[in-house]
Amino acid sequence: MSLIKVFLERLNDQFKSEDKLIKIRLIFIIAGFIWISILVFNFFLNLETDKELVTNLAINQARTVYFQDLLNSRWIAMTGGIYIDSDNNISSDTNNQARKGIETKNGKKLYPLNPEYMSSKVQELAGDSIGVLSHITSLEPLDKVNNPDEWEKAALIEFQKGKIELYCISNIKNRTYLRFMKPIKSEKSCLKCHSYFQEGQTCGGFSISIPYESYQSVINTNLKNDIILFISLFLSSLITLIIGNNYLRNSIKKIKEQDELFRAMIAKAYDWEYWMDAKQNYKFISPSVEKITGYTSDEFIQNKDLIKNIIHPEDKEYFLNHLNLAFVENIDDMINFRIINKNNEIRWINHVCHPVTSSEGIKLGRRVINRDITDQTHSEIALRESEEKFSKAFQNSPFAFIISSIDTGLITEVNTSFTKISGYEYSEVVGKSTIGKGFWKNSDERKEYVKKLKASGAVRDYQAIFKMNNGNEITCKISSEVITIKNQYFAFSIVEDITETFVLQKKQKESEERFRNLFDLSPSGIIIHFNGKIILANKLATKLFGFNSSKDVIGLEIMSFVDTDYHNRVQDRIKLMEIDKTEVPMIEEKFIRLDGTSFYAEVVAKKINIDGADAFQVIFNDISERKNREVELLMAKQRAEESDKLKTSFLQNMSHEIRTPLNGIIGFSRLLKDVSPDEEEERNEYTDMIIQSGERLLAIINDVLELSKLDSGLLSIKTENFTLIELFKNLKDGWFQKAIEKNLFFEIDIPIECSNITLNTDKNKLLKIISSFLSNAVKFTDSGYVELLSAFDGDLLKIFVKDSGIGIKPEYQNKVFDRFWQLEGLANRRYGGTGLGLSISKELSNLLGLKISISSEFGSGSTFIIEIPKELIILNEVKEINIIYDKEFDLSNSTILIVDDEILNYILLEKFFKNSNLKLIWAKNGEEAVEIAGNNHVDLVLMDLKLPAMNGFEATKRIKAIKPKLPVIAQTAYSQTEEIESALSSGCDDFISKPIEKKALMRKIKDLLAN
Repeated sequence: MSLIKVFLERLNDQFKSEDKLIKIRLIFIIAGFIWISILVFNFFLNLETDKELVTNLAINQARTVYFQDLLNSRWIAMTGGIYIDSDNNISSDTNNQARKGIETKNGKKLYPLNPEYMSSKVQELAGDSIGVLSHITSLEPLDKVNNPDEWEKAALIEFQKGKIELYCISNIKNRTYLRFMKPIKSEKSCLKCHSYFQEGQTCGGFSISIPYESYQSVINTNLKNDIILFISLFLSSLITLIIGNNYLRNSIKKIKEQDELFRAMIAKAYDWEYWMDAKQNYKFISPSVEKITGYTSDEFIQNKDLIKNIIHPEDKEYFLNHLNLAFVENIDDMINFRIINKNNEIRWINHVCHPVTSSEGIKLGRRVINRDITDQTHSEIALRESEEKFSKAFQNSPFAFIISSIDTGLITEVNTSFTKISGYEYSEVVGKSTIGKGFWKNSDERKEYVKKLKASGAVRDYQAIFKMNNGNEITCKISSEVITIKNQYFAFSIVEDITETFVLQKKQKESEERFRNLFDLSPSGIIIHFNGKIILANKLATKLFGFNSSKDVIGLEIMSFVDTDYHNRVQDRIKLMEIDKTEVPMIEEKFIRLDGTSFYAEVVAKKINIDGADAFQVIFNDISERKNREVELLMAKQRAEESDKLKTSFLQNMSHEIRTPLNGIIGFSRLLKDVSPDEEEERNEYTDMIIQSGERLLAIINDVLELSKLDSGLLSIKTENFTLIELFKNLKDGWFQKAIEKNLFFEIDIPIECSNITLNTDKNKLLKIISSFLSNAVKFTDSGYVELLSAFDGDLLKIFVKDSGIGIKPEYQNKVFDRFWQLEGLANRRYGGTGLGLSISKELSNLLGLKISISSEFGSGSTFIIEIPKELIILNEVKEINIIYDKEFDLSNSTILIVDDEILNYILLEKFFKNSNLKLIWAKNGEEAVEIAGNNHVDLVLMDLKLPAMNGFEATKRIKAIKPKLPVIAQTAYSQTEEIESALSSGCDDFISKPIEKKALMRKIKDLLAN
């Protein structure tokens, strides 16, 4: 109350004080800036005034000199002039025809002195003595001494326009002067000597230069004094302004801080507070009004009857009577009433109001504090109701209640149920001790019970034996909690007679133990699940699922252990059991263990009832071992059948393969008999056929003998040292020509890191393995390339046989090394062969300790890989590799025409062929290419398709028209099927896409040139 009172009083005073200080500060700042502005203006005004004053003084001095010179000249002209002795070194006016020289009585001759000359000399004398410079001048002077300078010339021109005088501040010989000039007008006396002028005509001017330093020093002195005065006044004014402003600002800041402090205090106040004047108009309402009523302070101020409108209808008359009494009698008062807030909630309000009077005793209004006591009121009501309910519940509860002292056991309250159980009347136990009455049969049990109660504050389901009034003993379950009554600790206990239940539980426990032992000793896995979750599992089931304890299985979903392929089967079985409520016949299922492995089991399921709810019992036995044996037997049967089929196919194939060369040998041998001696060409042809058939038959016999030796174990290993280069040379000699005969590009590559390798193994058997791979590569490749390569992969040496042949489908790649297996059956004998070569290679590689494998893409070729371990490898000093291609592949001295409009593309190809001894010719467009190809020897053309003037398609057609057999390779940045077809249809023999791969390009060039 006092806080609000102080706040409101301070708030009112502060508003007034703060407004005054803000106005004073604003006026003070404005006045200060006006005063400083006046000082600055006055300073610059004084400066200009001093300059103007000093300049006027200098101008007046110049006017004085001017008039002196003018009067001298006028006097000389009026008096006839001054005559001087001819002996003086002074110029006489000899040019003046009006005045001639005279002779004195003593015979001395005198000559007239030129007035202007005299004036100039006087001016020079004045300049030397007092620093004033004077100069008589005109636009057309007779004497060059009187020539005007630039400023004087400009002034003379202005005088002719009517100007009467001019002045300026300028520098003459590094000295500052005020230059002043007035015109000279011809007078009547002047016409005596200057008859060529008219009276009043401007004939020249006097230029007077007054030294300005003395005047400037006056200005500087005044300026110095003005600056000192200005700075003093300015600084003092500024300091006064700053100090005054800071003082006022700090005063306002303190008022604002106090205002914010009081506003923060009142804003955080929980109570709804307001101040009304004598006419019941609001002067102030705290923001907390919105938290209590839901209405803002502005809403109350705008509608002063709002408080009357939110009073609960039942309390409205009571509140209005209080309001009238409070304002009429001006007394303190406190009432409680209800309001209905903006959310239609009923809130209880504690209303305290006090009269507010001025120091003179005048009634100013009332100050009110409204506190929300809804929770407190509800708590009081609830407490009363709770006490009534507790009393009824306590006495009428079927459970026995007892309240007793923890330490002494003194009983303070019991209910009716307790008296029934104990056999005592209410008066016989209340006020007595449980110890004295001997309720506890075993006093040690009570000590343990009290100890637990004190330690944890509560004890649940503590079992003990109590003695009744009739001497009988009962087993009770007691649950107690510590409560405080008048700062003393009591135990509120619930006592339940469980004598019969205890006996039943004991029997049930014994039964459960017997069941559990039988359950866990079962030779089958048993699981019981309810709503899909496992609620019980025996030891064998737990073990089969991969868990250590049955507790880890309980609560898990049964379907999480069933293989997904069997989910539908299990769910159908559950639905069947729910409908028929019968045992489902034994079926096979696949289960998943904890580690992800699986096992097969025979399962019997049955619907059972547990506590009135349907559950399912699953009994299963692991049959994985039996299942595996069945699978093995089935696989063995399939392998036997497949082997029988392969052997049958092999025998049929062998019959065909043996009969074919025998037919050739016998047939051509018979034909050879009929050839006459002079038919040498036909005889040679038949002889070649017989030799080829004999070699083919010998190869078949060798394969069969090799396989027989491998089966019998009679095949021995003969190790020797030989280089990798030597091995590849032997293979090249044996297979190069065969590849050429099929128009295949045959390449051998030994990288520099493999050139120093010596192998220690059976050379012939290794040659047999690689030759078998090369045989397959050449046999199954109709066009393209066959490559024999080598590379290091860690400690392993790898030998690769790659081809661009027909390739092998993924499902057949694991069969290629099986005996008797062939890629094609008897129905399509395109390639021929016994099907033993690769299986022999497999067994030979095992014999030598090598590893062979295949990588293939159907339709794109195959790669056979041989891995030689480091134990069979000897590293020697690195040597140069020199495996030379036959002449058919030698590109030396070949000429290639490169057609491309981009020089960068030509340079790139030039780098490709740098070490190939090729001769290159460059054509920048199609027309140039046609001309070069027609008039020069060219072995091959690399034709870009997109060219200026004539494109590559048209150029190829014209070149082919001239030289049909000249190979043309199209090179293009596009590889769409349409463009490739267009290139080939225009005559191109092959194509290669940009960016060009060097190896691929070389292969295509060699292939075309070889053919």
